[in-house]
Amino acid sequence: MVKDVRMNVQLIGRNTRQIDSVLGKPDFVERNRYMYTLVTDYGWGIDPQYLKYLVLIFDNDSVIVAHDIEEIDHDY
Repeated sequence: MVKDVRMNVQLIGRNTRQIDSVLGKPDFVERNRYMYTLVTDYGWGIDPQYLKYLVLIFDNDSVIVAHDIEEIDHDY
């Protein structure tokens, strides 16, 4: 589904209000980044071992200028 959104939905050039209406509110907002959680894997514990996000980067005018997938792997 994420691949479909990234390929078929025009994300770049939309403002954050338009993105909110298409994707909903982001799970996290950091400075100029919207982060939507795609995968959270807890393994056998209570702390997440693996996280995957769709990241939308916007400029000072709240217009999306880039998007990416970010993965965090806490391999203990």
